[in-house]
Amino acid sequence: MATLKLKKNEAFIQYVLMKELEAHGFTVYPEQIFKLKGRTKRNRYQRSTRVDIVVVIDKRLLCIVEVKKKRNNKKSTIDKIKSGRQFKNYKELKIPFFYCINMIGIESVITKVNKLYYGE
Repeated sequence: MATLKLKKNEAFIQYVLMKELEAHGFTVYPEQIFKLKGRTKRNRYQRSTRVDIVVVIDKRLLCIVEVKKKRNNKKSTIDKIKSGRQFKNYKELKIPFFYCINMIGIESVITKVNKLYYGE
């Protein structure tokens, strides 16, 4: 008989976070693409970036959330994130954005999104 080892990968973390955000009254959309200014190398394609979760309330885009799963043997996830192209693309959007690192980061993101909306 085969055994199944359940892992809490990024997709699972994203699902749990989305359910928690919905429980707090926010509308969430997974895997959305935003167009950026400019073109890719060789001017072939419109630049774009994909975000894990878009948080909306009252038909207003509130923020975006990127989910990351830190692996114990990798260098600091935050250092890696801030030096990457994705981070630069998110800053270019000029929309508040948060990172959710592992399952332990869900509560922190919920708090930040509530604070952003309610101004607590």
